[in-house]
Amino acid sequence: MSEPMGSERPLVWITGASGQLGTALSHLLPESAHYDRVLTTRSEVDLTSFGQLSRFLREREPDVVINCAAYTAVDGAETLSEDELFETNTLCLMQLHELRPHLPIVQISTDYVFGGNAESTMPYIEEDVADPINRYGKSKADADHFLIANHPESYILRTAWLYGPASWGRSFYRSIREKVEAREPIRCVTDEVGSPTSTLTLARVIGRLLDGLTDPEAPDPLPYGLYHVADLGETSRYHFAETIARLLTGREDYPISPITQADLALPVLRPHYSALSTEKIQKYYPDLLRPWEEALEEVIDRDTQR
Repeated sequence: MSEPMGSERPLVWITGASGQLGTALSHLLPESAHYDRVLTTRSEVDLTSFGQLSRFLREREPDVVINCAAYTAVDGAETLSEDELFETNTLCLMQLHELRPHLPIVQISTDYVFGGNAESTMPYIEEDVADPINRYGKSKADADHFLIANHPESYILRTAWLYGPASWGRSFYRSIREKVEAREPIRCVTDEVGSPTSTLTLARVIGRLLDGLTDPEAPDPLPYGLYHVADLGETSRYHFAETIARLLTGREDYPISPITQADLALPVLRPHYSALSTEKIQKYYPDLLRPWEEALEEVIDRDTQR
């Protein structure tokens, strides 16, 4: 069981600050009464450099790290060597463990650690065995396994199909939005089913987790461990795109052509089914997860208000 931190103001270190989730955390986690925060990008602290990492930990002495930094380009990962992927997605965790073996780590993982086939219909639970079908998924599964085996003071938050307001970074949502706004033809796969997740949802879960760790008067902190964090429900990429287009245009019949992964001839396959069960995290934070359609509406509302 994790314990709340002491009376002094803890320092929360957020890596990958320029990415989608790092941006969401910078917006949704304002300066807290319970902790200070520092956000860094790779140009400021290269987590693969033992020297830079050691210097930062020595000079700033963070009390918890939220690791949003990772190589996430699924197709691009196939062009990298296993050593290059290991260096980016796992080595940083090994070095953090070596330098600060009891530093609480919040690690962001992915549904792509699973390789669900077209016949799969049951959302994955935390106890299911990882069986990735591409290099990106394998690299994230390796990172999960390292923390589980070696760093008990870890939170591994597996999420899926992450997206946020268009200005916060590239995502499936932003790609569909841009095509709708440009009135370009859209083709979308029907044979990839998963759990669309707003960065706003994930950032709020992390915020609640941090409150439990840093506020001595908060309820018991979330126990360390592996959790699936996703908006509720599942859908195909095709229906996700349909819903984005309908909310943006008000049209029920926006033209989107259904295709399969085979039609796209992508360099690497995605899981046909990778929906996540969130029952475990809902036992602790029942108020933070919503149906994915509601979460999408919030993101579109934020973009509309820009």
